[in-house]
Amino acid sequence: MVYPDGAAGVRAGGANPASGRPAAVVSDPMSVAFRHAAVGLAVVAPDGAVRDANPAFCRFLATDREPLLRHCLRDLVHPDDREAHSAWFGRLLGGEVSSYERDERYLRLDGAVAWGRTTMTAVPDGAGGVGQVVCVVDPSESDPAPPRSVRPRRRIDGDERQAARERFLALVSHEFRTPLTSIQGYSELLTGSTTGLEEVAELARVIHRESVQLAGMLDGMLLLDRLRSGALAVLPEPTDVNTAVAEVVARFNLARPDRAVELDLMPALPFAQADRGRLLQALGYLLANAEDRSPLGSPIVVRTRRERGSVCVAVVDGGQPIGLAEPTEAYDRFELAELERVRGGGGGMELALVREIAHLHGGRAWVECDEGGGCAFHLRLPSVRRTR
Repeated sequence: MVYPDGAAGVRAGGANPASGRPAAVVSDPMSVAFRHAAVGLAVVAPDGAVRDANPAFCRFLATDREPLLRHCLRDLVHPDDREAHSAWFGRLLGGEVSSYERDERYLRLDGAVAWGRTTMTAVPDGAGGVGQVVCVVDPSESDPAPPRSVRPRRRIDGDERQAARERFLALVSHEFRTPLTSIQGYSELLTGSTTGLEEVAELARVIHRESVQLAGMLDGMLLLDRLRSGALAVLPEPTDVNTAVAEVVARFNLARPDRAVELDLMPALPFAQADRGRLLQALGYLLANAEDRSPLGSPIVVRTRRERGSVCVAVVDGGQPIGLAEPTEAYDRFELAELERVRGGGGGMELALVREIAHLHGGRAWVECDEGGGCAFHLRLPSVRRTR
């Protein structure tokens, strides 16, 4: 459904022989609607190429139609949102969903960033596949600030990111040796002829504890792989983050009555565009991490804030700061925190899962540390207008 310039629209000129009035000819009402729609409309090929775009879409991206048709839609999406954009576009082409709606950031051709409420709908090709995709972009009110310039930063290509992931997983996999060595050593002790019943019971408890840790690490790695491969669906919808935080903290308090968790929730917080189940999972992981890091009696604080076009949750602990060994270290503080959890016996790849869940939502997860002690683990998700 491509509408080339001049192929359709309202044409005024000439005269009606009967009335003498200028004639208005509408050759294709759908083309008129496409061209004059107040929201941005674009027709996208299955390979992502922009086949056509209406004037509103061009104005949204601060460009003319012809330059726009030389781009793929994915290249116009902000780098931080591209992974989630590609994942959802792939599900659309694969027939998992017929349409989806989400907030995305776009790179305007004047160098600024603009938020748009994006709706993508698959148009069947008549042979069981997708012939094209209709993209509707409505400038979003989730970021009330004017478009802002992108801060220059070093770009990380796919090969470099994959290499970093492989190095990280290799390092974590090395930590599997700790529980395996314990299981091997204590099981050998069980074969000793002088082992008494009490000692057998203690050795069995150690083996059980180490095997549970090992199983948790393996389960975490498998879940991480399924999320990254798209085998597990993430279905974002408008979600009340304050309610989700309160629910997770209430469950935590029931299970850990000896730990104090303080809530600092922003009133009238916008909803996040999030898969509620995955959000609850990520919040639970962050609280478990804070418990492991914080000394007994040190409060844990969970706060929510509104940022430009986003909702941010921060879980603040009282643990030791996380430092980078070298400025060129392949792992950032978030990944090093995960390694600390694994080495301390409390890790099942939870922080890596938090980061992956954030990425799949077009969000971000990171950690900030205070030199005096304590770290804040952040989870940022795109926001949407409150509708209920």
